[in-house]
Amino acid sequence: MSTLREELINLRERLESYLEAVSGTGIVLIDPALNILDCNQGFTRMFQLRQKPVGRSLKDFLTIGDDELNHAGELKLSCKNAAGVTGILYCYATRAESGHLLFCERLLLTESSAIEQIGIVNNELINLQRESVKKNLLLEKLRCELDERIAELEATIIERKRTEAEKAELELQNLQLQKAESLGHMAGAIAHHFNNHLGVVIGNLELVMEDLPPGSGSANYLNAAMRAAENSARMSGQMLTYLGQTSGEFAPLDISETCLQSLPILRTTMPKHVILETTLPSPGPFIRANANQMQQVLTNLVTNAWESIGDCKGTIHLDVKTVSPEEIPPLHRFPGDWQPKGKVYACIEVTDEGCGIEQRDIEKVFDPFYSTKFTGRGMGLAVVLGIVRAHRGVITVESKSKRGSIFRVYFPAEG
Repeated sequence: MSTLREELINLRERLESYLEAVSGTGIVLIDPALNILDCNQGFTRMFQLRQKPVGRSLKDFLTIGDDELNHAGELKLSCKNAAGVTGILYCYATRAESGHLLFCERLLLTESSAIEQIGIVNNELINLQRESVKKNLLLEKLRCELDERIAELEATIIERKRTEAEKAELELQNLQLQKAESLGHMAGAIAHHFNNHLGVVIGNLELVMEDLPPGSGSANYLNAAMRAAENSARMSGQMLTYLGQTSGEFAPLDISETCLQSLPILRTTMPKHVILETTLPSPGPFIRANANQMQQVLTNLVTNAWESIGDCKGTIHLDVKTVSPEEIPPLHRFPGDWQPKGKVYACIEVTDEGCGIEQRDIEKVFDPFYSTKFTGRGMGLAVVLGIVRAHRGVITVESKSKRGSIFRVYFPAEG
């Protein structure tokens, strides 16, 4: 802002220097009420004033009507100077932003030797008018330069403010990511401790059940407690998977072959009115992954697809292909901060003809326990995201309400 102020002051000083340099012509700026706003030294000398008459009325010096300046052009007006001597002022009026500019080109006093020069006034007026045009053009050029510079500085300020706003937004996003990471660590620690305690509960239940005599009535209660503990342990394990804290060995894996081996189980669990079609290249792209976790990803995606179809007939398409990083859609990526690092990616694509997802809900589908389906269990897609995160991959979602969905899972390809 200091730079803008300095440049404006410099332009103002240039304009004032020009006005004062034009000593042969009196220049005065007046508002619509004919009050003097500013003038140069040429005007003060012409009317024999000791100082600029800023704030005084132009009528103190000229005989002029209230609307006479509205018609810009040449004027010849009766006048008197500070000593009260009357005369004739030859001038040129033009409009200005705050009122009018009056160029006083020649003053002939009736009580001075200037009256003797009336014979050459016409010729001199012509020359003065030409000079006036030049002065007007120069003033207009200075005004345009000032306007352009102000516009440039305003654009610079706007861009600077936009950059500062973007920086503040990025800092806020970074703070939220740090907060989410901290909460993830805390949730993981809680899930681990919970799993350890459940292991103790399950172990002790097994010992008690072994010591019970055959046919004991307490066995039913202990079995119910065991099932609840095992379900809780499974849920805790799914939460750890969502957080990306999975266990298991990674090895080179043909993703097409993995999908092919899972098809019998998938078709057995699916409703009879849903058809599963596949496009699996052989051999398929290889990735470094855990086979059990890849089968879990495939199972959860297909299950989510047939649940979205509901009781209506429908088709699910399962495709495996190889893509470049540029082919990965930029919208609705999960995790949101993922960036491609590999040269080639293996893609598992599951397309359904189900109910689809509202745009406002797409960002929530991978949240734990979130589901828009009555039959949904709420952790299927969350587990998929955790496995994908652990394998340095990404998921994209493309969906429209009542028009189905496309889930694409990308993993860095081997080789």
